[in-house]
Amino acid sequence: MLNQLDFGSGPKPPTRRPTGSNLFTALRPDEATARQVHTVARDIRDMYRAHRQPLSSRRLHVSLINLGHSEELEDSMIFTAREAIDKARFEPFTITFDRIMTFKQETARPVVLCGNGENIGLLKLTAQLADALDGVGLDVGYNPTFLPHMTLLYHHAPIEDHHLSTPITWTVNEVWLIHSLLGQGRYEFLWPLRN
Repeated sequence: MLNQLDFGSGPKPPTRRPTGSNLFTALRPDEATARQVHTVARDIRDMYRAHRQPLSSRRLHVSLINLGHSEELEDSMIFTAREAIDKARFEPFTITFDRIMTFKQETARPVVLCGNGENIGLLKLTAQLADALDGVGLDVGYNPTFLPHMTLLYHHAPIEDHHLSTPITWTVNEVWLIHSLLGQGRYEFLWPLRN
Protein backbone atom coordinates (compact mmCIF):
# COMPACT_ATOMS: atom_id res chain seq x y z
CA MET A 1 0.00 0.00 0.00
CA LEU A 2 1.41 3.40 -1.02
CA ASN A 3 1.97 6.13 1.50
CA GLN A 4 -0.39 9.00 0.65
CA LEU A 5 2.55 11.43 0.39
CA ASP A 6 4.55 9.27 -2.03
CA PHE A 7 2.17 9.70 -4.98
CA GLY A 8 3.49 6.43 -6.42
CA SER A 9 6.99 7.82 -6.95
CA GLY A 10 8.65 4.82 -5.35
CA PRO A 11 11.25 4.74 -2.60
CA LYS A 12 13.68 7.60 -2.30
CA PRO A 13 17.40 6.86 -2.59
CA PRO A 14 19.20 6.88 0.75
CA THR A 15 20.83 10.16 1.72
CA ARG A 16 24.61 9.87 1.62
CA ARG A 17 26.11 11.00 4.89
CA PRO A 18 29.24 13.15 4.68
CA THR A 19 32.51 11.62 5.79
CA GLY A 20 35.90 12.98 6.69
CA SER A 21 36.92 15.89 8.88
CA ASN A 22 35.86 19.48 9.32
CA LEU A 23 38.04 21.87 11.29
CA PHE A 24 36.66 25.13 12.66
CA THR A 25 37.03 27.76 15.36
CA ALA A 26 34.20 28.35 17.79
CA LEU A 27 33.06 29.76 21.10
CA ARG A 28 31.54 27.52 23.75
CA PRO A 29 29.27 28.57 26.60
CA ASP A 30 30.30 27.90 30.18
CA GLU A 31 28.59 24.99 31.94
CA ALA A 32 25.87 27.07 33.62
CA THR A 33 25.00 28.82 30.35
CA ALA A 34 25.03 25.51 28.47
CA ARG A 35 22.47 24.11 30.93
CA GLN A 36 20.32 27.21 30.47
CA VAL A 37 20.51 26.88 26.66
CA HIS A 38 19.71 23.17 26.85
CA THR A 39 16.57 23.95 28.88
CA VAL A 40 15.47 26.41 26.18
CA ALA A 41 16.12 23.75 23.52
CA ARG A 42 14.00 21.17 25.38
CA ASP A 43 11.17 23.70 25.70
CA ILE A 44 11.31 24.33 21.93
CA ARG A 45 11.34 20.59 21.23
CA ASP A 46 8.26 20.08 23.42
CA MET A 47 6.44 23.12 22.02
CA TYR A 48 6.85 22.00 18.41
CA ARG A 49 6.80 18.24 19.08
CA ALA A 50 10.17 17.86 17.39
CA HIS A 51 11.20 14.23 16.92
CA ARG A 52 14.91 14.90 17.28
CA GLN A 53 16.54 15.50 20.62
CA PRO A 54 18.33 18.80 21.32
CA LEU A 55 22.09 18.83 20.92
CA SER A 56 23.84 17.81 24.11
CA SER A 57 25.18 20.57 26.33
CA ARG A 58 28.70 19.45 25.45
CA ARG A 59 28.15 20.06 21.71
CA LEU A 60 26.74 23.58 22.00
CA HIS A 61 28.93 26.16 20.30
CA VAL A 62 28.99 29.31 18.16
CA SER A 63 30.95 28.65 14.95
CA LEU A 64 33.29 31.44 13.90
CA ILE A 65 35.52 30.37 11.00
CA ASN A 66 35.51 27.16 9.00
CA LEU A 67 38.98 25.93 8.07
CA GLY A 68 37.71 23.41 5.59
CA HIS A 69 36.76 19.82 4.94
CA SER A 70 39.27 17.06 4.31
CA GLU A 71 39.17 13.30 4.15
CA GLU A 72 41.85 13.09 6.84
CA LEU A 73 42.93 15.80 9.24
CA GLU A 74 46.68 16.41 9.18
CA ASP A 75 48.68 17.34 12.28
CA SER A 76 50.38 20.15 10.34
CA MET A 77 46.98 21.77 9.75
CA ILE A 78 46.22 21.70 13.48
CA PHE A 79 49.64 23.12 14.35
CA THR A 80 49.34 25.95 11.81
CA ALA A 81 45.80 26.83 12.96
CA ARG A 82 46.85 26.85 16.63
CA GLU A 83 49.82 29.06 15.84
CA ALA A 84 47.58 31.57 14.07
CA ILE A 85 44.85 31.55 16.70
CA ASP A 86 47.43 32.21 19.40
CA LYS A 87 48.24 35.53 17.71
CA ALA A 88 44.66 36.76 17.91
CA ARG A 89 44.65 38.29 21.39
CA PHE A 90 41.40 39.75 22.68
CA GLU A 91 39.80 41.18 25.78
CA PRO A 92 36.97 39.11 27.30
CA PHE A 93 33.57 40.22 26.02
CA THR A 94 29.90 39.42 26.52
CA ILE A 95 27.58 37.61 24.10
CA THR A 96 23.82 38.09 24.29
CA PHE A 97 21.42 35.83 22.38
CA ASP A 98 17.70 36.52 22.69
CA ARG A 99 16.03 35.17 19.56
CA ILE A 100 14.98 31.73 18.30
CA MET A 101 14.68 31.15 14.56
CA THR A 102 14.97 28.44 11.90
CA PHE A 103 17.47 28.32 9.07
CA LYS A 104 16.07 27.17 5.73
CA GLN A 105 17.54 23.96 4.42
CA GLU A 106 16.20 21.22 2.19
CA THR A 107 16.59 18.55 4.86
CA ALA A 108 16.29 18.91 8.64
CA ARG A 109 16.18 22.57 9.54
CA PRO A 110 18.50 23.90 12.25
CA VAL A 111 16.65 25.68 15.03
CA VAL A 112 19.07 28.28 16.30
CA LEU A 113 19.60 30.78 19.08
CA CYS A 114 20.89 34.16 17.92
CA GLY A 115 20.82 37.82 18.86
CA ASN A 116 19.13 40.96 17.66
CA GLY A 117 22.08 43.00 18.89
CA GLU A 118 25.33 43.27 16.99
CA ASN A 119 27.52 41.34 19.45
CA ILE A 120 30.38 43.62 18.41
CA GLY A 121 33.04 41.81 20.46
CA LEU A 122 32.23 38.53 18.72
CA LEU A 123 32.37 40.06 15.24
CA LYS A 124 35.64 41.85 16.04
CA LEU A 125 37.24 38.64 17.31
CA THR A 126 36.10 36.74 14.20
CA ALA A 127 37.72 39.34 11.94
CA GLN A 128 40.96 39.11 13.97
CA LEU A 129 40.96 35.33 13.67
CA ALA A 130 40.35 35.51 9.91
CA ASP A 131 43.33 37.88 9.52
CA ALA A 132 45.57 35.68 11.65
CA LEU A 133 44.61 32.50 9.79
CA ASP A 134 45.00 34.20 6.42
CA GLY A 135 48.42 35.43 7.56
CA VAL A 136 49.71 31.85 7.87
CA GLY A 137 48.35 30.89 4.47
CA LEU A 138 45.16 29.09 5.50
CA ASP A 139 42.23 29.53 3.14
CA VAL A 140 39.39 30.29 5.53
CA GLY A 141 35.65 30.44 5.01
CA TYR A 142 35.03 33.88 6.50
CA ASN A 143 31.94 35.94 5.79
CA PRO A 144 31.98 39.35 7.54
CA THR A 145 28.16 39.53 7.38
CA PHE A 146 27.53 36.12 8.99
CA LEU A 147 24.86 35.79 11.67
CA PRO A 148 26.40 34.46 14.90
CA HIS A 149 24.20 31.64 16.18
CA MET A 150 24.07 28.46 18.23
CA THR A 151 22.24 25.41 16.87
CA LEU A 152 19.85 23.93 19.43
CA LEU A 153 18.21 21.07 17.53
CA TYR A 154 16.96 20.05 14.10
CA HIS A 155 13.31 19.99 13.04
CA HIS A 156 11.54 18.99 9.83
CA ALA A 157 9.54 22.22 9.57
CA PRO A 158 10.19 25.91 10.23
CA ILE A 159 9.21 27.36 13.58
CA GLU A 160 7.95 30.82 14.28
CA ASP A 161 10.64 33.38 15.12
CA HIS A 162 10.32 34.60 18.68
CA HIS A 163 12.24 36.37 21.41
CA LEU A 164 13.28 34.96 24.75
CA SER A 165 11.84 36.74 27.76
CA THR A 166 15.21 36.19 29.47
CA PRO A 167 18.19 36.60 27.12
CA ILE A 168 21.07 34.12 27.25
CA THR A 169 24.27 35.96 28.17
CA TRP A 170 27.80 34.82 28.93
CA THR A 171 31.35 36.15 28.97
CA VAL A 172 33.77 34.84 26.35
CA ASN A 173 37.40 34.37 27.37
CA GLU A 174 38.50 31.51 25.12
CA VAL A 175 38.41 30.36 21.51
CA TRP A 176 38.23 26.68 20.64
CA LEU A 177 39.65 24.75 17.72
CA ILE A 178 37.18 21.94 17.02
CA HIS A 179 37.46 18.86 14.83
CA SER A 180 34.10 17.59 13.62
CA LEU A 181 34.08 13.95 12.50
CA LEU A 182 31.52 14.19 9.72
CA GLY A 183 28.81 11.56 9.63
CA GLN A 184 29.56 10.51 13.21
CA GLY A 185 28.01 13.42 15.13
CA ARG A 186 31.21 13.66 17.16
CA TYR A 187 33.50 16.56 18.08
CA GLU A 188 37.09 16.58 19.25
CA PHE A 189 37.99 19.73 21.18
CA LEU A 190 41.59 20.21 20.14
CA TRP A 191 42.67 23.40 21.75
CA PRO A 192 41.35 26.44 23.58
CA LEU A 193 42.82 29.92 23.49
CA ARG A 194 42.16 31.53 26.85
CA ASN A 195 42.58 35.20 27.76
